[in-house]
Amino acid sequence: MPNDADFTEHLAVIDAAVVRLECLKRKSPACSHIYPILRCLQSRLSRASPPSPARELAESRFEDWVSNVDWFRPDAIDWDFWDGDFSTPQADDDLTATT
Repeated sequence: MPNDADFTEHLAVIDAAVVRLECLKRKSPACSHIYPILRCLQSRLSRASPPSPARELAESRFEDWVSNVDWFRPDAIDWDFWDGDFSTPQADDDLTATT
């Protein structure tokens, strides 16, 4: 089974699609609309690093918290939910970089 974290083949396909759409963007309205979107996706994927487990935990924890908030009653919101063992993803990245 190939490594799931290796996206080089997928990135190569996106790169080829960007090159092809660049040639076609003046010939088709559909290509001219999708080209900037695919170019942005290519840019983001080329500089994106895989998310750290701490970042994924923080994101899922936030999603759980925000989905259970009654935004029409701010006095009932547990704003202290984040006190304690929570640290920001930026702080987590700094810690992993130094170890």
